[in-house]
Amino acid sequence: MNLYYDLRLRRFVTTPGLDDALDSLEFKAGDTEEIVLQFGRSPDASAPSSVITSPTWTAESLSAGATISIGIKASGDYHDGDLLSGTSSFTEDAGAKTYTFDLNLNTTEINTALNRDDADDTNDTAAIENALFEMTFKSSPTAGVRSSIDDVTVTIKHDVLSGSEGTPASAATPSDYALTADTIQFLPAVSSQTGGTAADFDSVETVNRSAGEAFAFFDDDASSVFRVYELVAGTDAESAPETIRPDDFAASTNEKVFKLRLTIPTGTPLQADGSVAGTSRQELSLLNLTDATELTIATGAVTATQGFHTIDTEADAASDDLDTISGGENGDVLVIRPADGTRTVVVKHGTGNIKTFDGADITLDESYKIVVLYHDGTNWNAPGGGSSLPVLDTQTIVKDPADETKLLRFDAGLIPTGTTRIAQMCRADAMIGPKVIERSYYAGTSLDSGNPEDVWVCRDNLRFLWWDGEIATAGSVDVTVDFQKNGTTVGNSLTIATAAATGSKKYGTAALDIDADAGDVITIEVTNNGSGGSGSGAQGALKLAFWFAIDPD
Repeated sequence: MNLYYDLRLRRFVTTPGLDDALDSLEFKAGDTEEIVLQFGRSPDASAPSSVITSPTWTAESLSAGATISIGIKASGDYHDGDLLSGTSSFTEDAGAKTYTFDLNLNTTEINTALNRDDADDTNDTAAIENALFEMTFKSSPTAGVRSSIDDVTVTIKHDVLSGSEGTPASAATPSDYALTADTIQFLPAVSSQTGGTAADFDSVETVNRSAGEAFAFFDDDASSVFRVYELVAGTDAESAPETIRPDDFAASTNEKVFKLRLTIPTGTPLQADGSVAGTSRQELSLLNLTDATELTIATGAVTATQGFHTIDTEADAASDDLDTISGGENGDVLVIRPADGTRTVVVKHGTGNIKTFDGADITLDESYKIVVLYHDGTNWNAPGGGSSLPVLDTQTIVKDPADETKLLRFDAGLIPTGTTRIAQMCRADAMIGPKVIERSYYAGTSLDSGNPEDVWVCRDNLRFLWWDGEIATAGSVDVTVDFQKNGTTVGNSLTIATAAATGSKKYGTAALDIDADAGDVITIEVTNNGSGGSGSGAQGALKLAFWFAIDPD
């Protein structure tokens, strides 16, 4: 059987030199069919479908190292099914420019389709109808895989004189005859992205290629990385290396571009287990965890089955402790978050097999709050850990590097209920906490004279933060203290009254929030209002404390 493949038309033709497509072939089961294939080219694209004069045909040979495969598949078994018959072995006749194949039609697949392989001779099928014949070839080792563009329908008839063909052989699997759509075409001659030369990827012709074809090459433009591109329909502008327009791109007739799908550094090849060759490191551009599944706490415990879980409280309680996480082995990483932000999960340190970084429990009371844990072979460890802010004032937050027994914590116990206090720092390095000036006066009736009780001049720039005072007396007290700067009352007056008493001492406190510059005159004016008018009331020792910070600015 002689077959002619027209390289211009990219299809089999009935007569070399004419455009008429070959649309059917007939074979007989049990035979070995010799197929003599010739590649050639008809005159030009405008030739008529038939001519009066003798047709012309220029036979062509493929380059050295070319590969050709032919195969037949049953109707409806187009992609994953076995071939009825196929081969990729041929003999080349360089002089005649032909390629001869021996196509085995005595295969188990053909015999099964014809019911020839059973003992019942009455159920045999006369022929296999509407099978499809196809060829794939690479014209050279560097060329892309091409395939015939028109289907050729095949009929395989049952033989008449059977029984002497020998034992049927198995036809090859479809993977031996990979089609273009199922392969990545490696381009060893390409070493650059763009430039228009044969060594540049944008020179690959795309007019006769289909969207979905994939290509790979080593890109010397980027230190010889290995790149894989897909040919897609589109008009995207060139933006190498992500998008490359082929040189034969046309605005309306061939709207296809190459899209980058994979880049692998050649200096650090990945092995089968995902590690970089020569190391135990895993190269990950992005880590995406499996979608979280929900675990419900049961008597303080859950069992992890994957790397990401949401945790819910037992019986949907408002709050529940998570003491133990079963499952996992050394090196595993686990991410957890609450299943519902309205139900609080408290990750307990040291109760079960969970250890937090600072030994504090971790409260998860919002769905966006997460904890990452690492398994050390025994326990799950939270590497960052700690309770969500604000922390309890029992939590130490700083330790001395030379002596780790020296710890610092803040105590909020003296702050009134429902109040937030602000610790404001000055604009220079300073010791934490303000300095104190303490002054003492006698709060008798003589203080109600309108004369200042204390005057001083600032030597530094100061910021007065607040002040407080006390009077030790058994009687009732109503004393007002004013703070004056350069003769003007500023800040909040300090009132000490009987209502604010503890035992025989009466207290008062007020914020000042006053800046005073060096040279400013500070005056303290004390007034004893008394319980029966000016000049009356209890007398006693008045102590005042002024809290301030030095502010060099």
